[in-house]
Parts: sequence; structure tokens; C-alpha cells
Amino acid sequence: MFVENIREIHVEPTTVCQAECSMCARTVLGYHRDKSKNSELTLQTFQNLTHHLIENLEKILFCGTLGDPASCTDLLKIIDWVQSINSNIVIGINTNGAIRNSTWWKQLANKIKQNPYSYVVFSIDGLEDTNHIYRKKVVWNKLIENAQAYISAGGVAQWDMLVFDHNKHQVEEAKQLACNMGFRAFRTKVSNRFELHNTDLLPPDQVMPIIEEEPFSCMAENTNSVYLSAAGVWYPCCYIHDEHARYIDNTWGNVLTSIEDREQQWQELDLSIRTDPLPVCKKSCGSSLRKGQWKTEVFFS
Repeated sequence: MFVENIREIHVEPTTVCQAECSMCARTVLGYHRDKSKNSELTLQTFQNLTHHLIENLEKILFCGTLGDPASCTDLLKIIDWVQSINSNIVIGINTNGAIRNSTWWKQLANKIKQNPYSYVVFSIDGLEDTNHIYRKKVVWNKLIENAQAYISAGGVAQWDMLVFDHNKHQVEEAKQLACNMGFRAFRTKVSNRFELHNTDLLPPDQVMPIIEEEPFSCMAENTNSVYLSAAGVWYPCCYIHDEHARYIDNTWGNVLTSIEDREQQWQELDLSIRTDPLPVCKKSCGSSLRKGQWKTEVFFS
């Protein structure tokens, strides 16, 4: 299930991030207070762990649960190496956008635009007067400058906006700004993390999102994907890594390991998923937030 016929890998290239989003595991675990130690994949380590997979992959997503991919020192080198082996691969990146400078973002666009399906998702939660309320320490002007540089250089971009009570009135204005800047898509959604944290932030209309059960469907199995953490540890998916990160459960180990070394462990998980899925599996792949007016996706021509 988790090892054979891999077509996609989700990579967390670094745990470094300048932002201090209140509901992010990185903030909760105290990385900004030096309570937890940062990890980062170098080009050499990434090559050692993935060299036998790259040729057959359809996609690499650089995202993760702790850091921002743009903070990774070797990210552009990693992309160069991946594309030298597999020129058809789709590359996706998720970021807060306010890391690096416009020159770096132009370089990124020029590297990944060779595949028209490659993209960057910019997580922007409102406008200049609200984005920093959740995306703490994200500088608005730098974010907009970087996003515009990337788009102007031909990069495909999507704007993802988490909707809170404090920014719900800005959805239409943010959507118009996204269109004017040249974003290809604009998506709104509501966080499902309110139940995990004590926070002063409120969901839109101050109504907690309702989580509904739905038929279980394993994301990792459906996408033939695996997850690589910044510590060089393979996981079945980002949800299990997030659970590991938040609760410091060392079941999956904390040393560099080949993906094959995880096979027996993943076969056991595979069996449990088919009989009695783990709580994190039930929540992530067996439930959803009730769809409502705050969950939308718009594509621009």
C-alpha cells in the first residue's frame, strides 16, 4: 500500500519558518523559543533518500507540517536535480510568501514553469490589515512583492485564504486582488484546528466548524504517495507526521532511514487501516468539515 508503485512524494524540506501562526504545530512546540531543534534536508541527503524514486514520480509537493519550503537552503538545487532526472514531474510548493526576495522567486518561477501544471500556493489570510493576525511576523509588502515577482516571471500561483471572523468581510476584496495580480485560482477554507488549541481567534460568524463522518478513503493509498520529513524520516502521510510532531510519539523513529526500512511498519499500519483506522486516520481521511459558504474555489481565466 505505502511502498509499491509510488507516484507522488510530499516533502517537508525544512522546519524553519519566520511565521508564528498560532495553530501551527511549530508554534505550539516552541521552535521559536528554541524548545525544539530545527531540521533541514540538504541536497545530498535528499538525493540519498529519493534517488531511486524520482524517475517514476508524477509529482513532488514541497510543503510539510512545520516549516516553510522557501526557507530551505538547498530548495532550488533540489528542484534542479529532480528536473535533471525527471523533466515531466509536477512540482508544487506551499508557502506564506514572505521569505526570500523577488530575485529568488523569479528564479523559482523560471525553473518550474517548464511544466505548466507546476504551481505555488501562497497562504494569504486576508489583506494588509488582517493577514498578520494569524500569519504572525509575515510582512505584507514583502509577501506581495515576492508573489508578484513569481507570477510576472510566468509562475502559476494559487491564493489560499483561511477565513476567520476577523477577515470574513475581506473575501471578495482578496479574491479581486488575486485576480488583478494574476493568480490562477483563489480558494477559501476554514481551519479544523480550533479544537486543538486555546486561541483568541474565532471561526467565521463565531460558529465552530462541524466535523462530519464520511466513508473512509486513505489519501496516501489514493494518490500512491509517501511523506518525507525534514529529519529524513519516511512517513505514510503528512497527517501521521503532524500527529507525531504534535505529540512527540517516536514510534516512527528519529534517524535517517530508507523507505524500504519502513515496509514492515507500514504493512502493519495498512492492516490496521483496513480493520480499525487510527484516530488521526479517521479524522483526516474519514471526516470533513461541513461544506458551507466559506469553502469555495474560484479559477481565473
